[in-house]
Amino acid sequence: MDPVISDLNASPLRRLLPGLLDADTPHQERERIWDALQLWPSRQGVVLTLRERTPTGGLLHRLTDVDPDCVALVCGSEAVSIVPHCTSLRRFVQMTAGLRAGIGSAASVADLHLSYARSREALAFTDYGSPVSRAASYAELGALTLLARVPREELRRLPDLAAITVLDEEENGRAELEALEALCRTGTLRNAAKLLHLHHSSIAKRIRNVERALGYRLTDPLPKGSAYIALLALRLLKSGVHSEET
Repeated sequence: MDPVISDLNASPLRRLLPGLLDADTPHQERERIWDALQLWPSRQGVVLTLRERTPTGGLLHRLTDVDPDCVALVCGSEAVSIVPHCTSLRRFVQMTAGLRAGIGSAASVADLHLSYARSREALAFTDYGSPVSRAASYAELGALTLLARVPREELRRLPDLAAITVLDEEENGRAELEALEALCRTGTLRNAAKLLHLHHSSIAKRIRNVERALGYRLTDPLPKGSAYIALLALRLLKSGVHSEET
């Protein structure tokens, strides 16, 4: 990405930032860049990759309003931001709709390039829907990130993908898939309702519709996991991310 630096995120030194994220930058050079940028003394950070549905020209202002300590590069509708390890990362995707974020792993200066790569992997598991779907953390996804390495034809063979795809295309299907994701992330209908700021009965109704489409109940961990994998696979297929083996 060829970065354009806004005056808000100030100094010409910010142009050194890509060197922290490049896998080919030697370790000592990364340390030198970190010191030149005078970043936080913990010498640890988290890389976020953020994308706007439509470029607004104000993405950098939005990021620094959320966390003045973040350092960001913005190019059109995409931004890469390094934030302190202690930052509440979810705040970055609760700003407004039309923005999604992949959150990398916490890393030392030497491994920030890995956090960057992982943030881009996590981004592929997001969409522009509710706050539940707008952010994905590499650490939270865990082994599910391996789905991005599965060939597209194999993803299309997942047993539940057809039902999830039909729901995605229906008028109220997005709301039902939102409820499914909230349930899979939180484990219970009550917690899913809290996450989406909806009444318990509303979530229960949506989940019943999902269960009807899938043909099984979402009361145990394994069926929830199967449905969530199909939902994530659909996102990967829509994003165009797939294994080089295809």
